[in-house]
Amino acid sequence: MRISNAFNDEVGQGYLVLWSVAELAKADGYELFEFQVNRFLIGSNGDPTAYGIIGGSYISIPFVFAGAWSEEVRVLGRTFDEFIKAVETGEGS
Repeated sequence: MRISNAFNDEVGQGYLVLWSVAELAKADGYELFEFQVNRFLIGSNGDPTAYGIIGGSYISIPFVFAGAWSEEVRVLGRTFDEFIKAVETGEGS
C-alpha cells in the first residue's frame, strides 16, 4: 500500500486485486464488515470472492453467501506471505 496503493494482476495460479485506500473506505458497506474493528475487506480475486482479515487471519469469503457467514470463511494464512502463497497456488478462489 505504501508503494502502489493498489494491486490488480495474476499471482501464480490465482488472481489478486488489492483495493486502494479510497476503495477500502467504501468496503465497510458490506454488512458483515460494517463497523467491525477486527474484520475488514482488502480486495478480491476479481470474481465472486472477497479477501479480508478477520482476527489477524487473512481469509477468503464469497461476496454473496447463504446462511451463516462464518461457515463461508476460509483462512488462507496468518501472515501476508502465507496469504500470497495461498493465492499463488489457487487456494484463494
